[in-house]
Amino acid sequence: MQAQKPLYQLPLHKSRILIPKTISLVILSTLFFLAILVNISLLDLDKSTEGIIKFSAAGIIFLLIILGIFLNSNKVKHGVKFFSDHLEIGHRKIKYITIPELERKQNFLDKKFDTYTLQLGKKLKIDAIPISVDLHSYLQRLISYNKAQVTQGMSEY
Repeated sequence: MQAQKPLYQLPLHKSRILIPKTISLVILSTLFFLAILVNISLLDLDKSTEGIIKFSAAGIIFLLIILGIFLNSNKVKHGVKFFSDHLEIGHRKIKYITIPELERKQNFLDKKFDTYTLQLGKKLKIDAIPISVDLHSYLQRLISYNKAQVTQGMSEY
């Protein structure tokens, strides 16, 4: 079976995703490491054991930061792909007929990076959309077309 080609592929704004996520990862990792240091200081350990624990914790936290950056880079690289009957965010397929509503939002970070977020119902969203791209009306037309196709298909039976 041949793979279906997307009608449109939306590239996400790279810095809008990577900069805030990396900053929050570093801050949370620092707090986590400080909590580990406090716990180690409360234990009665010799210096070599304490050093091994600190070094191991720092290594694990560093690896987690690298993993977080890698995962967010993949999210940016894949972007959002639009097909005739569904869209894909990463590897997640969402049928147009299952999208209950579209709402365009812009928070503080979106304003700083000239992007916006498109809320697809309560749980799904597409963020880091460049402000120059009018995805709201494009997606609304795809949803309307697919719902009309389903309604037309039902009326034929």
